[in-house]
Amino acid sequence: MNLLQKLPDIPKLMKPISLLLLLALGLSGCSAFSDETTKQQRAYEKYVRKSMKQREKQQAKVSKHQTDIPDSQTGPEVVNLTLDRSSEVGEQ
Repeated sequence: MNLLQKLPDIPKLMKPISLLLLLALGLSGCSAFSDETTKQQRAYEKYVRKSMKQREKQQAKVSKHQTDIPDSQTGPEVVNLTLDRSSEVGEQ
């Protein structure tokens, strides 16, 4: 028997194969490629970037104010004033 006689008729197979191919390409195989999901992902990424920028600004502002506030060790010197009571003792 000849090998070509065992093979099915190619034109008969082309129609079902082309239909399957069109069907496979027409269906959205993954929801990650849908427009709505893509928009949501982009919006979330934008929100995260915006939040991070605001947080960095706030941290920079706080750290700037912390450098303006003197530490308790380097603050103003506390002076204890005592009254000289020796003159009061002598007056009694």
